[in-house]
Amino acid sequence: MRIVAVLAGIAGLMLAYASAVAQVTQTTTSPPAQNPPRLAAATAPHLDITPFGGGFVSEDYDDTDEGIQIEQSLTQGLGLIGRATGYQLYLRENTVSPLQASSKQTEARLNFGRFEGGVDISPVEGTNLYLLGGHDAGDSDAFVVEGDLSSWMLQSSDHPINLFLAPIYDTQNKVTSSEIDFRVVAARSPDWTVVVGAGGAVYGGGFIHGADGQGGAILGLYNNFWKMGCDLQTGYGTPGAYGELTIYKTLSFWE
Repeated sequence: MRIVAVLAGIAGLMLAYASAVAQVTQTTTSPPAQNPPRLAAATAPHLDITPFGGGFVSEDYDDTDEGIQIEQSLTQGLGLIGRATGYQLYLRENTVSPLQASSKQTEARLNFGRFEGGVDISPVEGTNLYLLGGHDAGDSDAFVVEGDLSSWMLQSSDHPINLFLAPIYDTQNKVTSSEIDFRVVAARSPDWTVVVGAGGAVYGGGFIHGADGQGGAILGLYNNFWKMGCDLQTGYGTPGAYGELTIYKTLSFWE
C-alpha cells in the first residue's frame, strides 16, 4: 500500500508570491532611497484581502483548496497577516493518509482547515519574508510553522527574476515540506504580466524515508489593474505526473 508523501497546502504558499507579482509591476527604474528604514518608515495604512482557490491533480491523489488571506500594513516594511484555508484531499486506491500515515487511514476523502497568523517583513523593496504559525482543524490536528521568502532580482530590467522559498513543518506527521520556485517576467504591459519558470517541492522527515518531491514547469498570468492572477505548474515526481492551478484576487483598501 503506497503512502502519499505530499501534503496539501501549496495554494496558500502562492499568496506570498502573488503579493510579490503585484510589487514588481509597480517597480520603477530608480527606486527612491528609504530614510528611515522601511521597517520603521510610516506609510498610509492599507488593508489587503485576497481570496484564493485551486487544485492539484496527480496519479496518487487530488486536492482542492480555497481560502482567504488578510494583511494589515503597519509600516512600509511590516504588516500583520491572517490566513484561513480549507482543504479537500481525495486519495486514490492503494494510498493512505499523509496526515497520520501510521494510523493506516484509508478514507477516500479527507477534509481539514488550516488557520495561520503572523507577520510580513520587507526589509528592502521587492523582498518579503512571511513568518506564520497556526493550527489545523478536522481530519488534521497539526500545529504548523511556516516561512515564505519571496525576492525579486534585477527589478529595473525588462525581465526581473523571482526566487520563492516556502518551508512548512507539520507537528502531527513531523514532515517538513519545502516549495522552491524560480520565475522570470517573460512579458509585461500596462495591463498584464506573464511569468515563466520552474520549481517544485521537497519533502522529508517523519514517515518519509530519505526525501520525496516533485518538480516541473511554471506559467503565471497577472492582471495589473484588477490585481487578479493565476499560476499553473505541471511536472513529475513522487505522486507521478501532476498538475496544479491557483487563482487569486486581491482587494486593497486605503484607510
